[in-house]
Amino acid sequence: MTTDRDPRTRIVLSWLREDAHENAERLLLRALDEVDTTPQRGRSLPVRRFADMNSFAKLAIAAAAVVVVAIAGFQLLPRSSMPGGQPALSPSPTASPTPTAEPSAMAVRFGSLQPGTYAWIWDGPDISFRLSEGGWTGQTGGHIRLHYDQPTEVGLTPWLPGLSGGFAVTHVYADACRSEGALEPFDGTLQGLLDALDAQVNTDITVTDTTFGGRPAKHIVVAPSVGVDMADCRHGAEGPLQIWADPEENSYFALPTTLSGTAIALEVDGELAVFNPLEAPEASASNLAELEAVIASTQFGP
Repeated sequence: MTTDRDPRTRIVLSWLREDAHENAERLLLRALDEVDTTPQRGRSLPVRRFADMNSFAKLAIAAAAVVVVAIAGFQLLPRSSMPGGQPALSPSPTASPTPTAEPSAMAVRFGSLQPGTYAWIWDGPDISFRLSEGGWTGQTGGHIRLHYDQPTEVGLTPWLPGLSGGFAVTHVYADACRSEGALEPFDGTLQGLLDALDAQVNTDITVTDTTFGGRPAKHIVVAPSVGVDMADCRHGAEGPLQIWADPEENSYFALPTTLSGTAIALEVDGELAVFNPLEAPEASASNLAELEAVIASTQFGP
């Protein structure tokens, strides 16, 4: 997209203002001459497709098309019936407007994310979502955050195979508390993840059916087991409990000592896709609603 501030746009606008009137008048006079000498009937105009067209060329051709359409429209107007003249033509039907294509999704990037449509690019079909307000930022690994690093923060963390800078869920800790040396692989399926979490020591899970991007998924709530002694855990009384991680433990899903965590998991074309919604304790109702809107807007494919 370009704006009036874009120098290429200013060039095109200048061209229109300086030359379009003169060109339109000359073409109009020529068209009127042709109307007097040419039988009045509709004409099919060929359509040419340009596979690789830069933004400036598109805008220039679109501007020229405005002039041509204006003249063609004048030719199709009925002329008054005069003695010895040609009878008036019946108005031609107006073509239905062409639907405007949805803008392509932009890959999630590091830094500020303006309102718009974004996508995670991974081994499965692209997963797109919509941000309707500002304040979102992209983080390494495709994480998105609203009010990042603030008590009101919300966000969504993707765990997708093949995602640039990200990690897939492939290993679960057998013991979330005494997690050192307890990271174990599972078979990479949704059921394998559920079984590994169900068998995990010092946590309990609740699983319900949900949808994500219109596809069947599982909503997983992971909570510390009743009576777990955090002081005896790998990270001490301040926690956290570790749920899963990549094999090198560079990135992991963990729980604060007194809070539960959630995940949305599903299989997409044989690949396990997992998402962790983040909701800080002081997140406002409007921030939570925005996060829910992002999740509800997700869809697969172009």
